[in-house]
This record gives sequence, structure tokens and C-alpha cells, in this order.
Amino acid sequence: METTKTNWNVSLKGDSLKNVRTNLKNIKSLITEGMFKFDNEGLKMTAMDAANVAMVIFFVPAKDFDLYNISEEVNLGLNVDIFYKSLTAFKESVTISMDDDGRLKTHDAKYSFTVPLIELDNQQRNMPALEFNATITPDSKLADFISNLIDISEGINFEVRNKKFILSAQGDLRKGEAVVCDVNAPDTSSKFSSEYLTKFFAFGKPNKIELGNEYPLRVTFDNVIAILAPRVQND
Repeated sequence: METTKTNWNVSLKGDSLKNVRTNLKNIKSLITEGMFKFDNEGLKMTAMDAANVAMVIFFVPAKDFDLYNISEEVNLGLNVDIFYKSLTAFKESVTISMDDDGRLKTHDAKYSFTVPLIELDNQQRNMPALEFNATITPDSKLADFISNLIDISEGINFEVRNKKFILSAQGDLRKGEAVVCDVNAPDTSSKFSSEYLTKFFAFGKPNKIELGNEYPLRVTFDNVIAILAPRVQND
């Protein structure tokens, strides 16, 4: 585990604090631990889930921080749930730094919490290079469509059919289908875990969805990119 020995601190307030806390709450449903890196661009974390099915890329640009006092790269191995919980008491603003014992510290004038660092590979994962058949900008919340299909099957099919983006699920007793929006893309189809999709779209309305044939799904939100491996064809 590598961290900088120089003094550093950053602070968040208002909507930026709320957004970071909300994203961490959703990330912890997918990722147990991750290497959080502060550099001149901002806060970054890229990690796979324990089953190697989902990847989460989290990024908070430096401009979103009220104070960003980072003179050199800082790498912190953290349990995501504990990091999230260390921010829940702060409603207006929080300062993040290190204490004298080398633990992460979150504090303001009233509260102070420490988070132990954990040993993780310091090598940041890179987002894989992927080429997609279809790029979709949905005009509705996919979480609503998914919630209406999730009880049908453990897998939901994402497809482009006749220039329409369609979600469908088929179980032993019933079948469901939802036409989400029009899209200018060739016919494409991949099936994904209903459980993972529910967690993905808890991040909110996506800015962009990218699909291929029996290929990973990539969903881009404001501060998060989430990638999900497809279910096998006979699943």
C-alpha cells in the first residue's frame, strides 16, 4: 500500500458532498473495497466486484471539491462501506485528510471519524477497450422498466430491434417486454443479470448506454461508469 507522506486535505460541501455520498452508497452494493486515488485531476476509483462480473469506474473531478490541496498522488485502499459510513454524519461539509496514525480522517467542527487503510494492489485497473454496436441515450428512467420485468426472470434482455431499444424478460410462466425509445443502430442483443441491473440503475438516469451482441453493457452516469458482463446464451 502506497500513500503520500506529505500533508494533504480536501473538502466537500453541499451538492458535491451529497453526490459523493449517494454514489458511494450505490457503489458499496457492488464493490467491497477499492483503491481510491487523489491526483491533479480529482478522485478516482476503478474496481471489479468479487464475482468479476461488474466493473465500476468512479470519478469526482477536482473542481467539484470546495478545497483540493493535493500536491502529489495519494493512493488509499479503503473498504467502500466503511468509507461511506464515515461521511453520513456530515450534512453541510466535510474535510478529508490523514491522521497522525496513517488512517483516513473525515471531520468538521463537530464530528471526527477515522477509517483504517487496507492492503490492496496499488495498480489502478483500466477501463477495457470495448467496441459497441449501439449507443443509446434513453429519455426515461430504465430503473422503472427493469423493476417491472425483474420478477419475471433472473435475466433481462437488452436489444435493438427494428430501430427500437427494447427490454424483455421471459420466465416459466410469463413474458414481458418494454419499448424504451427509438435508436439508430443495427439489431443487437445481450442478456444481463436482473440483480446487477437493479444495482446499476440505482445510480439514476444514465447519460449513455452502450450495447453489443452477447457483449458487455456499459452505462455512463454523471460520476460513474458501470460495465456488466453478459449472461451466457443458455442461461
